[in-house]
Amino acid sequence: MYNHIGLQGRLTATPELRRTQQGTAITSFTLASDTGRKTKAGDKITNFIDCVAWRNQAEFACKYLTKGRLVLVEGEITSRTYEKDGGRRKATEITVSSIHFCDSKRENTSPTPGSDFADPGDYQGDGNDFTELDDHGDLPF
Repeated sequence: MYNHIGLQGRLTATPELRRTQQGTAITSFTLASDTGRKTKAGDKITNFIDCVAWRNQAEFACKYLTKGRLVLVEGEITSRTYEKDGGRRKATEITVSSIHFCDSKRENTSPTPGSDFADPGDYQGDGNDFTELDDHGDLPF
């Protein structure tokens, strides 16, 4: 059996880290994902998908994700039943195995030490700093 899903969407809220009684990190968050379709009135149709991340993924999500951030989550669809107010309920959610950023860093965030991202806003060149290299006609193609 194969159970794998990838979903792109925007976070509806900033995730908060919780811990189980055994100390395992867990967080839940919801992604708003547009379907690309519209209602008869012309409004976008958006799905709100619940996601749950455990251990390192939970800590990563709480450290780097904020409300409105565009991400791609990969994982598996899981469903569970539980009791609430005397009634039996069913929840279907994505158990996250990886998270990928799909937007650029926000302007108001400062770079993290050791990050691989360059901020093009810090570039001071005048546009005339291009230098053509002489290849001596030895290109291999």
